[in-house]
Amino acid sequence: MAFFLAPGVQHCGGGSGADSVDLLTPLQRWVEAGKRPSDLVAEKRDATGRVTLARPLCQYPAIPQYRAGDPAAAASFTCQPPKPAPA
Repeated sequence: MAFFLAPGVQHCGGGSGADSVDLLTPLQRWVEAGKRPSDLVAEKRDATGRVTLARPLCQYPAIPQYRAGDPAAAASFTCQPPKPAPA
């Protein structure tokens, strides 16, 4: 089992986050080739189908952290473990 968070997405899609992702292809590779998914990318599209936002979906407990570059591009983020809460 693998659990990926989708920040900013409402229960079944929508919201301000990237809510469109192909889950079937990685699942098929996992079942048929034994290649467990490590990186997934979700996209937000406008009414014309143009991608306006892309984000990595990180395997729990990792969360996306902005590195540098275009804040609308998934490549500008990396999956990192969450930072501990201050004491």
